[in-house]
Amino acid sequence: MRTIKTIIKVYTFDELSESAKEVAINNERENTLDYDWWDWIIEDLIEQSEKYGVEFVSDDVSFELDRRANICIYSENLRFKWESHVDLPIKFGAYQNYLGGGMSTAILSEQITVDRVEEEEGEDAGDIIEKLSEVQSIFENTLEKLHKEYQDIQSDDYLIESIKEKDLEFLENGESY
Repeated sequence: MRTIKTIIKVYTFDELSESAKEVAINNERENTLDYDWWDWIIEDLIEQSEKYGVEFVSDDVSFELDRRANICIYSENLRFKWESHVDLPIKFGAYQNYLGGGMSTAILSEQITVDRVEEEEGEDAGDIIEKLSEVQSIFENTLEKLHKEYQDIQSDDYLIESIKEKDLEFLENGESY
C-alpha cells in the first residue's frame, strides 16, 4: 500500500501575480452576475410608477443591456387607476440603440398621444397622457440606473473589493480554490 500526500498552495488575492489576479477578477466578474443584482432597481420602478396611477399586474419587467438596450413590460401586465382606455404599444418602456464605435442614441420611449386615449366621462385624456409620460421617464431613468449598476458591479475595483471581503483563496494561476 502507498500513501500519497498532496500539498496545495493557496493564496490570497494580494499574493497572486498580476496575470493570476486577472484570472481571479474575471472569474469573480462572472460570479457577480449569478444573483438578481437588478431587483432593487426594478422594485423602485414599480413603486415610482404607482405614484402616477400605473400598477404592475406582474413584476415581469424585462431588460437587455446590449446593443439594443431596453427595459419594458408587456402592456397587458399593466393596470391603471383610470377607466379610460389607452392604446399602448405591445411593450411599454424605454430603449436605446447602439450606433457602433462605442456610441449610442439617447434613451427614448414611444410617445403616447392624446388621440390614443378613449376618454371616459370625468377623466381628462391630457392628464392621463401626462401621467404615462412621467412613467415613461421613470422607465428611461431606470434603464440608465441599470446601465450604471451593471458597469459598477463589473468594474475591477468593485470585484477586487468583493474578492477581499469574501476572503477568497486561489491557486497560483488565479483559479478559485
